[in-house]
Amino acid sequence: MLNFLKRSNLICGLFFLSLFLAKSATAAELKISASEAMRPTGKPNTFDGQTLIQIVSGALDKIGWSYSFAFAPSKRAYLMAKNTQVDATFPRYKTAAGEGEMLYSDPIFVVKLTAYFRADSLMETSSIDELTGANYCLPLGSSLTEPMRSMVEQKLLTIVRPASYPDCYKMIHVGRADFTTTDPRAAETFTKLAGLQLSDFRPLSKPTHSRTLHLVVSSEHKNGAHIISEFNRGLQLYHSENTEEPDGS
Repeated sequence: MLNFLKRSNLICGLFFLSLFLAKSATAAELKISASEAMRPTGKPNTFDGQTLIQIVSGALDKIGWSYSFAFAPSKRAYLMAKNTQVDATFPRYKTAAGEGEMLYSDPIFVVKLTAYFRADSLMETSSIDELTGANYCLPLGSSLTEPMRSMVEQKLLTIVRPASYPDCYKMIHVGRADFTTTDPRAAETFTKLAGLQLSDFRPLSKPTHSRTLHLVVSSEHKNGAHIISEFNRGLQLYHSENTEEPDGS
């Protein structure tokens, strides 16, 4: 009987300790860095940073966590999370290199990447594979994806790396780059931030490919696994009540 009581007390003690640790892991405000391009523009019914902010905020609201966002250029936002200056960052594509140093959430958004050229570009093409010799613009901190990765490695494309996607659109507009790849709704935001019109550019008829965006936490973060697990739980609850959430198409 005495041994049973000791075991019961031990189990209860461990249970309440686990509750305390879980609570203490998130008692403080969760600090999240986000790409500067995700800063909401405030224009309704368009895809901009507000869409992703809404999803991430909604997921965290569902689990009752407090949080704040710090906006920075994409590469700096990533390094802030990698070096645990903040707790997490988004949006990030999943890459082999990234998986070696970060923990990834479940997908928060599906992006259908489309190539954009200047509207009066003389380049005649119906697919990315026909762009041999072109200058491809991709911001610092953004990862190369197929088929552009293979084309750059084979020196079929030349890559230029400004600080942001709005900078890419500016470069395309003045002829310093030939094309970039973004989601169609993001393109509207990026051209606006560049002081340009979406009509100044023309898209390739079909998306090059689809990719998922994630929230990530440094693998060195002491509560990283717990943050990702709880965020995924909140994300599932959020999506279950928001079935009309845009998917990037």
